[in-house]
Amino acid sequence: MLWRLRREIKDANGWSLRELSNFQIARKTSGENCLRAAYGMEPDEDILAYLLKLKLQLAARSARARGEAGSFISDDCVRVEA
Repeated sequence: MLWRLRREIKDANGWSLRELSNFQIARKTSGENCLRAAYGMEPDEDILAYLLKLKLQLAARSARARGEAGSFISDDCVRVEA
């Protein structure tokens, strides 16, 4: 849904992705910026810092998932060398 909303705003205004990002950064309140509301951001949160925090959380979750999957691999499994 977020990607669709982003694309609709971008297309409706004839903006590039950079222009859309600049729009997001320039608007500081969730009432004025529906993307801020879609992410669940507080009005005074820094957009770039918030997005970086989300990316770091996803990276950590992905790393944990890889580690958990590794515990299901036995020592006698077939390994393929790259």
